[in-house]
Amino acid sequence: MTRAIRQSNRARTSGRGFSLVELIVVIVLISLLAAVAIPSLSRAADSRARAGVEQLRRDLEGARDMACHGGVRTWVVFSIAQQRYECFIESPSNPGRAGRTPRTDPATGRPFSQPIGGPDWSNVSLVSVSFNGGTEIAFDWQGRPLSMAEQPLTSNGQVTFSNGRSLSVSHTNGSVSSQ
Repeated sequence: MTRAIRQSNRARTSGRGFSLVELIVVIVLISLLAAVAIPSLSRAADSRARAGVEQLRRDLEGARDMACHGGVRTWVVFSIAQQRYECFIESPSNPGRAGRTPRTDPATGRPFSQPIGGPDWSNVSLVSVSFNGGTEIAFDWQGRPLSMAEQPLTSNGQVTFSNGRSLSVSHTNGSVSSQ
């Protein structure tokens, strides 16, 4: 009979749940983990946004370098509505803006087109683009920046993103800086 009493006592104690102390310990541990994880996640999102802006900076510099080394004009064309930018290169047989052709992306073998936003950009969007009032910039064989009208820029070009970051293209020499 003592055996039956022990088993019924054991059954009663195993089903009684968690104590208040155990619940408090679990809540404190979850709070500590959240306090560590949330700032890390926001830093990761900011890092991705910075990386996206830096990618655009490198692509603009790459277009400028290609124009200097190839001796033909290159263009970077922005679309705020489509949240993307594309790169073009002047056709040697048909010079000028009208004869430009899409630049081939060496990584994919397809026309160069870069979407802005999504996971790679941490949901950053393109807010404004202004190169002498237009949304295109060209670089000539000397690396000088040109407007959509294929005239030298009269002021620095600006690309602004929703996270407050921006890129500036110098109207004098085409150098690109991020802010």
